[in-house]
This record gives sequence, C-alpha cells and structure tokens, in this order.
Amino acid sequence: RGEIEDAANVAIRRDLPVDVRHMPLGEARAIGALALFGETYDETVRVVEIGGAWSRELCGGTHVDRSSQIGGVAVTGESSVGSGQRRIEAVTGIESFRYLARERDLVSRIAERFNAPRAEVADRVAALAERLKESERETARLRDRLLTAEAGQVAAAATVHGDVLLATGTTETDARLLAER
Repeated sequence: RGEIEDAANVAIRRDLPVDVRHMPLGEARAIGALALFGETYDETVRVVEIGGAWSRELCGGTHVDRSSQIGGVAVTGESSVGSGQRRIEAVTGIESFRYLARERDLVSRIAERFNAPRAEVADRVAALAERLKESERETARLRDRLLTAEAGQVAAAATVHGDVLLATGTTETDARLLAER
C-alpha cells in the first residue's frame, strides 16, 4: 500500500498532463483502458489518460488538466474484489492531508500513552498484545486448575443415597464445566 501511495504521489508531483477523449468502447479496451468496478458503459465512452499510459481508465471521473491539481493521495484501505484483484481506497487533495494529520495525531497519542518514541509505537503495541495473549493463556490455565480443584472438593463431599452418588454445591464458575469435571 505504501508503494502504491508513493507511486501515485510521485506521478502527481510530476505534473503529468491529463487527456480526455471520447471513443468507441472496443477501441478504448484495445488501447488498454481499464473498466473499473464492473460498471456498464455505452458504446461511446470517456477515456481519461494521465501521463499517457501511466493511467488510462474509462470514465476516470477526474476533472483536472494536470496531475498536480489532484494535490496528493493517501491510501485509506484495501479489500479483495475478486480472485487476484484488490481495490485500493484513498482520499485526495486536502482530504489526503487531513487524513494523514489524523493518523499522525493518533500515533502521537498512542506514543504518549506508552511513553515511547513514535518510531517504537508499533513494537510496543505488538509486545503488549503478546503479553495480553500470554496473560489470557495463563488465566485460562489457572481457571482450569481452579475448576479441577473445585470439582475435586465437590466430589470428595459427595454422599451415597441408595444406588446414587449425590454431589451438591454452589459455584462461582461455570456449573456445566464443574459437573463435567
């Protein structure tokens, strides 16, 4: 995602010319124009080229004369749209700067919360997540041992009533799991 964002921003800064042409759909496809999002098109289509073949799309939707007018690109997400296909989502122009400012602010707040330099935030969060997982595993082990001990106490206090062994008690744990033990 970072490489895609960087390539788009380099192209924008190169101030590439934007060319808009109208042509038959077959001709547009023959020159490699991309049809995005599975849209249906009329027989005559609008083809937008940025920097020649750098970007060539059907109905690209852009209304600028030069790539630098876009301002900037910030990738906000990606998703799968089919086998071997990814959709990259981004914001442009002033919204890209606002998005990046919010991301920077978020990282700063996390760094402050962890009392760590911004460059170490990802490692600190990963370490904390691993400690949390290990704590959850240890808690599960301790609960299991406590349940086993509690089941042993209930079983030891069981009484015989004819052909029936009766074990009773109250529990703060899962009664079903206690009964299984």
